[in-house]
Amino acid sequence: MKKIKIINIGAVDLFLNNNREDISFHFLSLNHVKEVITNDDGVLVFEKRVGKSNILPDYVLLNHLEFDIVQSKKMLEQLLNNHTIDCDMIYDTESVKDEFIVQQLKKLGAIGIKLGSTDEFVGFLLKFFFSGQEGAKLSVGNTVSLLPESTTMSITGNANTEFRGDFGEKFTQIYSWRYNYVFQENKVIEVWLEYETDSMVDAMLSLTRVSKDGQNVINNVQITGAELKHPYMIEDFMPGEFLFCSLFVKGKGQIKVGQLHIRRSRRQFGTFFIGGKRIVSKNKQEVMTYFHPGDRKPPLSVYFSGYRSAEGFEGNFMMKSMGTPYLLITDPRIEGGGFYMGEPDLEDQIVQTIKNALDQLHFTNNELILSGLSMGTFGAFYYAADLNPHAVIVGKPLVNIGNVASNEHGIRPNGFPTSLDVLYNLTGGNTEAVKEQLNKRFWDKFTNGDFTRTKFNIAFMKNDDYDPTAFYDIRALFEDTDVTILSKGFVGRHNDNSYGINRWFLRQYQNTLTYDFGRTGKNL
Repeated sequence: MKKIKIINIGAVDLFLNNNREDISFHFLSLNHVKEVITNDDGVLVFEKRVGKSNILPDYVLLNHLEFDIVQSKKMLEQLLNNHTIDCDMIYDTESVKDEFIVQQLKKLGAIGIKLGSTDEFVGFLLKFFFSGQEGAKLSVGNTVSLLPESTTMSITGNANTEFRGDFGEKFTQIYSWRYNYVFQENKVIEVWLEYETDSMVDAMLSLTRVSKDGQNVINNVQITGAELKHPYMIEDFMPGEFLFCSLFVKGKGQIKVGQLHIRRSRRQFGTFFIGGKRIVSKNKQEVMTYFHPGDRKPPLSVYFSGYRSAEGFEGNFMMKSMGTPYLLITDPRIEGGGFYMGEPDLEDQIVQTIKNALDQLHFTNNELILSGLSMGTFGAFYYAADLNPHAVIVGKPLVNIGNVASNEHGIRPNGFPTSLDVLYNLTGGNTEAVKEQLNKRFWDKFTNGDFTRTKFNIAFMKNDDYDPTAFYDIRALFEDTDVTILSKGFVGRHNDNSYGINRWFLRQYQNTLTYDFGRTGKNL
């Protein structure tokens, strides 16, 4: 287990002589903050190592600041002015009550908790402030259906399973997931079901805990109505127990069942990361975002995750290493992502999230970079039409998503079957007509963007077998215009030479930060 590293700043060392294998504490008094950050080149360091890079903290904990308000305000100013906080901040609501300090901390996204005893705090940390991220799904394809005679079922790949008919006046089981989830020690789990129903159909998710030997049912929880509008939390279990999930419905009409997501929960503190947020559409599909203020200097760098079966954010360490404020966006839908398109409310919320981050930093659109690799390139291009950024930096562009799905039948058999799920999820069909419809959805939006102040940095594969014409289509669109495109082609198919693409991608970020924003130093 990776240790959680905490710098405890305050008037009292709460963790003196507290030796643990899972958490390390380093105390820093109020009077020594300025001295430490000056000696460490403006960075708050957990541990210095000779000949190796310094170890940074995972969290900074502030407590007992009421002991010396004047010195506490000086300490906070020193931290903020030097932009030394490169991790999440926690403060004790019982010993940090000064209104000015609390407002400053909240403005920075610091999290207030009631500290309690040392043992209570340690248990709290291990449950909700763990390192990393964990998330998976029980797939549509790994299910068993139990249908009444008066109903019909239609399976559409990993997009959803559709049931129609008269399910009766009492809840009847129609669906269960073949594989169970195994509980692990000291974890809180959240469960989220994607589904859509007619107004005359009600759904109930049944969650059954089974003993480690599989012989006994420990308890059963039935979730209905308003409870299904929020992730359901489970925390009272023993390691090794199983979670069996099934779906019951009643009424007459239609229900579409999507993925069942099971994640390690941080409760109210965020999704996947501390501070991570959910965007949820009216059809219960999600996209997640995570904002880090960095050094609060332009630009804001937005990174759209690529395809990933494991749920969670991608590119955090890469974006953090640049030192800029950044926003991560990830799409956990279907099998590995839904290309950031969806219902209008989902797309509107993505745009608004980026605008909110700009507003929080007091930046303009000309201080915004949109970026991504592979599936993430679609998000960068698509939302550039709404946001008119300073730059779009991408590698392996994908824009004709209908073509990406169509190529699964021809030039790339069984290479990316998720593309067929994406096509069905967004159009409800799989014909030549809906393929063109999906392509048109991108171009109708993109061609209406104002890119007179936007620079496009595009690395592409010359023999791409996903979307062979993506780069050339974009280049043709901007012929005879003043739009700037810097590009580099690499020999190979879509998934060849990721190393070369990634290096070029990072170099364009470095050049943009250096020459367009005057940023120099080690954080590039």
